[in-house]
Amino acid sequence: MMRMARQQLGLRTDEITMIGDTMETDILGGVQLGYHTVLVLSGGTRRPEAEHCAYQPDLVVDSIADLNKLLEQRDWQPWWLPMSA
Repeated sequence: MMRMARQQLGLRTDEITMIGDTMETDILGGVQLGYHTVLVLSGGTRRPEAEHCAYQPDLVVDSIADLNKLLEQRDWQPWWLPMSA
């Protein structure tokens, strides 16, 4: 489903971020497809559980509001890119 959505949107793999609250489905699927991944701790996975997985998200936030704040602080530039001058 994630691959089909990317293809229908016409995006490259490096342009996709999978945001989810479950390591075993959301984050694992994103990692397997080479997407950027954000784990939101307001759902099914807690930080200690996530830390013990063989795969890791690129970013962990307590809530989606925290991701929004991070992007606003960065002038909507993705966290994996250096800040523009």
